[in-house]
Amino acid sequence: MDIEVQVEELSQVRKKVTVEVPAEQASREFRKILGQFKSMVSLPGFRRGKAPLGLIKRQFKKDIESELYHNLVPPALREAFKQKELSPLGEPELDDLNYEEGRPLVFSARLEVLPEVRLPVYKGLQVSAPSLQVRDEDLDQELERLRDQNSSLIAVEGRTVDDGDFAVIDLKGSAPADGSGSVGQDTEIQEDGMVVHVGDERTHPAFTRALIGMEAGQEETFDVEYPDDYAEKELAGRKIEYRIRVGEVKVKELPELNDDFAMDLGLESLEELRQQVREQLEAQRSQNREREAKNALARQMLESVSLQVPEILVQEQIDQKIRQIAYNMASQGVDPAKAPLDWASVRRDLRSEAENDVRFQLLLTEVARAENLSAEDEEVKEEILQIAQSAGEPVEKVNQRMQKGGGIEDLRSRLQRRKALELIYGSARIEEEAERGE
Repeated sequence: MDIEVQVEELSQVRKKVTVEVPAEQASREFRKILGQFKSMVSLPGFRRGKAPLGLIKRQFKKDIESELYHNLVPPALREAFKQKELSPLGEPELDDLNYEEGRPLVFSARLEVLPEVRLPVYKGLQVSAPSLQVRDEDLDQELERLRDQNSSLIAVEGRTVDDGDFAVIDLKGSAPADGSGSVGQDTEIQEDGMVVHVGDERTHPAFTRALIGMEAGQEETFDVEYPDDYAEKELAGRKIEYRIRVGEVKVKELPELNDDFAMDLGLESLEELRQQVREQLEAQRSQNREREAKNALARQMLESVSLQVPEILVQEQIDQKIRQIAYNMASQGVDPAKAPLDWASVRRDLRSEAENDVRFQLLLTEVARAENLSAEDEEVKEEILQIAQSAGEPVEKVNQRMQKGGGIEDLRSRLQRRKALELIYGSARIEEEAERGE
């Protein structure tokens, strides 16, 4: 197609492409469409195919122009992109579309493209990251956590509830008789044998205050006023009257840290347990060190460049983050559609992080290109296998789904960027930062 093309730089990532289709070609297409309309339409007073062209043009002007644009604009736009070596992201926005018979067809399109990326220094960068050393106090703290996990609650007699105890209570709750509960909303709560950790941060302070000093068999009544933003919607903004009866008072009993404890965990001795826990802590620290070092490398590279990012990629990144938030909520039994969240506000809050994510992805893609890094077919297959195993789905199903949505190429790009980050991380000089709190 013989066209004239002009490109206006609106920004690093936005272009305005103006296209002119020659008058001869536009007129030829216009006459062809006009002829098709003449043969198809019937107008009052004329037989099919016999209506004057002038009348048809006046009667069906918008329809004829719409058909003209449909036939000429897409191929002209493709040719323009080819001539100017442009690769638009998403659908271009058409404007200034106009045509007068006998004149060229002229239109403009605004589009987003990937920016030109000028790489900063990415090899031999220096960052600090947490130490890998596991101190004796770290090991002792983890062993205490294990003891707590394997503790049991033992009933005590002859004393009242104290801070830190576990009270086993029967509970009933309702809106107070004085009518201070929400009008028209009946609330009845009943639970027997409920265990309350007195003084714990997750225990409502009103329960802690009521329980301290009580003894087995004793009953108490008290009110709780819940704030409007309370997590449990059925209680938010309400005043509830509770009646509780203490059944038992229990304390936590931790197992002795000895060989018997280790054997209960499937090991041979306390020494073996200590060694296993140390190795686990070292592995965790190694993962944390690598993650924090890579984050620091990303920040350092981003500070070295000024790079605009296409809006379409930013929105896609925000969408991905929103999906992850919704997935995490659903996995915890919370319906994202009913969650008390202003999703528009969440999107705004995520924008800055999403922009930096896209910037760094563009940098990694350019590093991969500069270093000739690619993801082989076998690596892609292995990644799909891991995705299928994590999701508990057949590999064939995951593969088919990714094939349909262009997911294979997206996965290949992610693997390519992962290799680029590994190269940057592998060449970096990582200093151990001072222990937190020192």
